[in-house]
Amino acid sequence: MSGTKEDGGTTGVFELIIRKVLENIESPFVWAPLGVSIICIVAYPIVKVQAFIYMAIAFLVIAFGADWIGRVANRKTKNEPNPDTSDYKKDLVDYFNAVQRKAISMMEAGKYDAARALSAKNFAAIDNAMKHFPDDPAFLTVLGYTAKDIYQTSKGKVPPAQRKAMLARAHVAFSDALKADPKDPGAHNGLGNALFFEGLFDDAIEEHKLAIKLNKGSYSSAEHDLEIVEKVKRGDLPFQP
Repeated sequence: MSGTKEDGGTTGVFELIIRKVLENIESPFVWAPLGVSIICIVAYPIVKVQAFIYMAIAFLVIAFGADWIGRVANRKTKNEPNPDTSDYKKDLVDYFNAVQRKAISMMEAGKYDAARALSAKNFAAIDNAMKHFPDDPAFLTVLGYTAKDIYQTSKGKVPPAQRKAMLARAHVAFSDALKADPKDPGAHNGLGNALFFEGLFDDAIEEHKLAIKLNKGSYSSAEHDLEIVEKVKRGDLPFQP
């Protein structure tokens, strides 16, 4: 349950509008030609040289072309694992985790459309994998963390009802994983995360403590999450669901 930055005020709204047009505005291959294009547009009424208009159009095309290339790169992930290999199941879980980590990094970078596209891709791949591994706790746990991460990093970026649906899906996934494997530390810790965001602090604390116990008394993620829940419960930290 690591903290995430929240956009706020005029700056956040302005950035969001820019990101809708140019997802990779921070790239020098985007902002540099865009800047030159703007300079040419501003300069034309002063110098009255027709070439400035053509230059403005050319650099604008370069900026949008670079942004399009960046968008493709943002959404690109490695190929899904081969089902004919002996490590297919493990490779799938690793693949899901890698895609979701990239989705989170995209969200934190302000590339919300790319993040949502990657998360949607991950959900589709996980749902497809579940057909081959029904009731598998590993997949259910990954699905739960995927939904929880989307919920946690999307505040102010997606409608509240959509975030609530993601949290509910996370809760169900972790609960189903524990039905299949009641002693899975990761699923218990994930359920603790979901309970925390639902405002059920005491239940969340119990789940985090159980996760630590089941992981032989050492589970850094659960210990970190437990500390946060206890601080929020005491009022030492604000509750930001």
